[in-house]
Amino acid sequence: MRNLDKLDKTTLIIAGWLFYIIGIFLTLIFSSCVSNSEPQNLTQAIVHRIIDGDTIDIVMLDGEIERIRFIGIDAPERGEVGFDEATDFVVQSLPIGSTVYLEAQGNDRDRWGRLRRVVWFTVDGGLVNLNQLLLTEGLVVEMIVN
Repeated sequence: MRNLDKLDKTTLIIAGWLFYIIGIFLTLIFSSCVSNSEPQNLTQAIVHRIIDGDTIDIVMLDGEIERIRFIGIDAPERGEVGFDEATDFVVQSLPIGSTVYLEAQGNDRDRWGRLRRVVWFTVDGGLVNLNQLLLTEGLVVEMIVN
């Protein structure tokens, strides 16, 4: 009976430490996508339509609709493994009508005329980098965009 008590205590201690480590790991993953300071030169817009895991349509404040291609990531295309998961994640993160903040970096438009942007949205008063969050969640791959 004494060995069983010792085993139970050891198991509880190990389980406690595992939960603690997992909690720290998850906090680090999410916090790497949250910015405490606002990025520079953000343009506010409203989500109009989700195209897929790396492309959305937005309404600019002047009423113009633009297609946005997320900078630095590449989501699976329709029919590829992971397409639904990446697209659903963007749908959940950016409900139609929600506000997004767009950050320009490098080339302004891609060869199809889409605006290239880092997309930010708010969670609990902090800005979250959706491009980085998709990458961290393993829903997209990083790519080099010129």
